[in-house]
Amino acid sequence: MSNRVKIKAKMMWASTDVHNPMSNKFQVDLCELSDKAVQAIEDMGISVNQKDGQGFYITCKSTKFPIVTYDADGQQLTGFPLKEDGSPSPQSIKIGNGSECIALIEPYTWKYMNKEGVSPSAKKIVVTDLIKYGSDDVNVDELLSVDEAEDEIL
Repeated sequence: MSNRVKIKAKMMWASTDVHNPMSNKFQVDLCELSDKAVQAIEDMGISVNQKDGQGFYITCKSTKFPIVTYDADGQQLTGFPLKEDGSPSPQSIKIGNGSECIALIEPYTWKYMNKEGVSPSAKKIVVTDLIKYGSDDVNVDELLSVDEAEDEIL
């Protein structure tokens, strides 16, 4: 059983600086995993899920600490210390669905009441293709312009 693995994934539902309202934890889904990544993760004893629109995926969670992410230049994007009121730092970037990353995953064993298992821990996430949450890649002029080579406005 390997101690860690590097995977390429697409990020979904990134709650890196605020608790996810459903789990009350910081979390991110790492999706569209390759067959090799799935095998390596399962070899560590971690269950891999599958869902339409996400392919094979794992969910990395943290109860106490924000999930730290970096861009390809090493600049921190998320995981800054929270403000005194518990809200995210204004420095944090909101990561949108479909952002691509390379993540270093390690297993951790847990026990809670009568349950126990192995879950994924994201030791480091580097966002290689950032899609900012709420961003709009099309400006107004592009949307309103009509180009003969492009489809017409219907």
